[in-house]
Amino acid sequence: MAQSDQRATHPTWSAWLKENGFAALFGITEKAHPFDALEWSPSAKDRTAAWRLLVQLRTRIVTEGLAFRAGDEAAALQSVHSLFDIVRAILVENEGCTHFATLTITVLNQRIRLSRLSGINGRSAGFLAAPTDASRFAKNWMNCESLYGPFPG
Repeated sequence: MAQSDQRATHPTWSAWLKENGFAALFGITEKAHPFDALEWSPSAKDRTAAWRLLVQLRTRIVTEGLAFRAGDEAAALQSVHSLFDIVRAILVENEGCTHFATLTITVLNQRIRLSRLSGINGRSAGFLAAPTDASRFAKNWMNCESLYGPFPG
């Protein structure tokens, strides 16, 4: 058997993301995508970083379904906002986690930015104080969630 035949082949990033239900989140369709040429081979640092973020995500109220008016939208928004700092810390602690960094930064910057979630300036005085603002935030969050579906697992 030739040397190249003995190597374990890894899927591309696009193939792995499709197989695991994340194609829509990263805009992977039948058209060519930059991830098509990248081999999926996450490192131990990628796995550690991913686990740390998963713990953060799974323990946040914003990821839990609540009945209408049963939640605190301002707390949910602050929870989402804090993910940016948390991800930065995870990246610093796990230098070299290139798979994790690429995917996480893409999601934060292209899908979760507060301006996309809220549709209004989150730093303005009284943000989410009015029921209409809270309702708009909740609706926009649900629309954002529809892009990626429920968290896998």
